[in-house]
Amino acid sequence: MLDRRAPAPRARPLPTKAIEEGPGSTTAVRKQFEGRWSLVSMTVSAVDGRKADLDATGELTFDAFGVLQIEYRMSDAPQQQPEGLGVDKPNPRISTTGRVVIDTQQHRITYLADDFES
Repeated sequence: MLDRRAPAPRARPLPTKAIEEGPGSTTAVRKQFEGRWSLVSMTVSAVDGRKADLDATGELTFDAFGVLQIEYRMSDAPQQQPEGLGVDKPNPRISTTGRVVIDTQQHRITYLADDFES
């Protein structure tokens, strides 16, 4: 017969470090990006470096937990411009949500969509 007693509470705390704070820390960088941002411009780049500006509106929302929501919509007219660059015509409307990983050592921000599989 099995004994189904509840486990005992942990006798000592887990070994953790203090959360890094101050300029250049992940916490500080996350705080810098937190909020709602409006798309100011959108540029599509070809492999050879040629670029085309697209007429688009959009918004990014970044919360305190590292969740990024992106929504943008391109107007109908500029959707033809990327084809001249050899770039596939982008979806005229993008809506996605995912997590952001901030690497302050590499000065890199990586976006992981909710459907990302590691």
